[in-house]
Amino acid sequence: MRRTVTTLMVVSLVGNVFPVLNIAAIFSLFPLYLFNQESEQSSSNYGPVTARKFLVAAYLYWIASYIATGASIVNFFSFDFLRFDGALFIAYLPLLLIVDVGLDPLFIRRSLGVFLTAMSLVAAMGLAEFADATLVPLGLSALPEPLQLIHNASLSADIFHGFFRAHNAAGAIYAMASLSRAQKDLHWCLGQPCGSRLTSLA
Repeated sequence: MRRTVTTLMVVSLVGNVFPVLNIAAIFSLFPLYLFNQESEQSSSNYGPVTARKFLVAAYLYWIASYIATGASIVNFFSFDFLRFDGALFIAYLPLLLIVDVGLDPLFIRRSLGVFLTAMSLVAAMGLAEFADATLVPLGLSALPEPLQLIHNASLSADIFHGFFRAHNAAGAIYAMASLSRAQKDLHWCLGQPCGSRLTSLA
């Protein structure tokens, strides 16, 4: 179950143009959270409980701040609010529900590899569509709308969205992917001859 939910979460990070997938990934965390309670209680090294307490305090503060504005409670639970201004309530759910599920390190590395490969393929496709729109016609404009990764806005044109509805969401997830790739490379390098040189420089 842990691997299935983790895989679903990884797939959901590739985009949000099909929100049902993202919603399913988020809701799958709840049964995993309940399933994982026994393993947490039996582990003497379960340290991130303190981090969860701080996150609960943050959620209480955010909810209280929303209520203080006088905005409608109905709006608080609306998809439009949670999709845009209230996105942080959804974004931190994985940290709130699952802090440590005891996944195999090899499975984590493979999942990260799948995620980075998928994001790279989407970026390559976006580059091809950008070239099609600005340099050499490649016929990619005939692709169906869900596969159109380059979009126009009122103030700019040919913006890469990937499989996200907003360019800032695409930028954020690609920043995470880049940092993950850099961390993976650094971890490999520290275990190689160049690692001794990096250590000496530090």
